[in-house]
Amino acid sequence: MGIQEYFQYDPTGDYLQPQLKGRELVNGQYELLPFAELLDGSLSIHSQVLGLDLRLLPINRQSDSLALASVARELRLFDPQTGTQLLTYFEAEQARQEAEQLVEEERQRAEMERQRAEQAEQQLAALLKQLESRGIAPDSF
Repeated sequence: MGIQEYFQYDPTGDYLQPQLKGRELVNGQYELLPFAELLDGSLSIHSQVLGLDLRLLPINRQSDSLALASVARELRLFDPQTGTQLLTYFEAEQARQEAEQLVEEERQRAEMERQRAEQAEQQLAALLKQLESRGIAPDSF
């Protein structure tokens, strides 16, 4: 088909060892892409086409309550320039919702402050009017 790169990922580890494999088209043949084992135990394959690293994260032994969890490794994308993990759609959506909530809370706080300031100005105006009605000039203070 002429696809430059393709990747296989077996989330349960039942069919592929390692659970992630990549191949690239070289002279009409697909060759296995090398993977690196990182210091944290992640397996990483670089995609030239995507400009990203595909990583199988290390198994979290503390959460291995299910038999499946003992072999399943999460696949994540990383920016190789910064080492930053890209957000999944759900993580990005959650971050967007949290940001919108913070913006809304800040808007409400600003509105409350505006109302307080307006109320304080009205109270000041009323006090100045009372002083003037008693013959006291506010500028004399």
